[in-house]
Amino acid sequence: MRWWWLGLGALLAAGCAGDKTEEDEEADSAGGDDTADLRPITYPSGNRMLMYTGHGGFPGDGTGKGVYDEVDARWKTAYGWNTDIKDALPEDLSPYRTIFLVGPGYDGDQTFEDTDVQVLNQALARGTRLVIFGEKSMCESSSVAELLTALGVGMSFTGEAADANRLIDADSITSDLQITEGVSSFRFKEPCWVEPGSGVSFGRDDDRNHLGAVERPARGGDVVIIGNFEFLDDGGLLEHGDNGVFSDNLVLVEPGLEPG
Repeated sequence: MRWWWLGLGALLAAGCAGDKTEEDEEADSAGGDDTADLRPITYPSGNRMLMYTGHGGFPGDGTGKGVYDEVDARWKTAYGWNTDIKDALPEDLSPYRTIFLVGPGYDGDQTFEDTDVQVLNQALARGTRLVIFGEKSMCESSSVAELLTALGVGMSFTGEAADANRLIDADSITSDLQITEGVSSFRFKEPCWVEPGSGVSFGRDDDRNHLGAVERPARGGDVVIIGNFEFLDDGGLLEHGDNGVFSDNLVLVEPGLEPG
């Protein structure tokens, strides 16, 4: 009888350990589960994109820099998806398949609080892609560096950038990534340089400076850092080379997903 009770206790303990809440699953997907690599990758179900200009991000100006009417129309026509521009981070990010942080720290370094990190990690757990754009004035942002660490990725901006107004063409593009599918060339304007760290570089200039990198911290969405955002705004670079295709790939997210 004693051995029967011991066996029953072990079965009950195993059953309790297997009963996970939705919060547990999100925490696991965000990097807290050693067996997370056994699960398939989660892709987003949202049909909107968010351009987030809070935390000191670039707000847009009259030259077209930081204005996204053209790429918004492009995505709307191709996929039927809408783009929101907000300077306050919504508590509910579930509608978004891609979230762009546009040069956070441009207008002064502002710390991402624990609640901000939690909301972003929950979005990643749902499969949302998080893209952090650099801007020449915030390449050394400590708050962005802290955010990347809190999200569980080892990429960073180096703190240095191309010369003012310099246009940079990618010399070496990593072709086997979803974000570079169909991309043979792209052009950035005065980007921050990137340190890929534990991520994967997707492009370098002719001096071997990295222009961006991507890393998936768990089995949810990936995190992308890119030296600058002017390749997809209304400043005139969207139609250069494969900048438009590259912009499309950032919101497609799921490999093999084509326009309807």
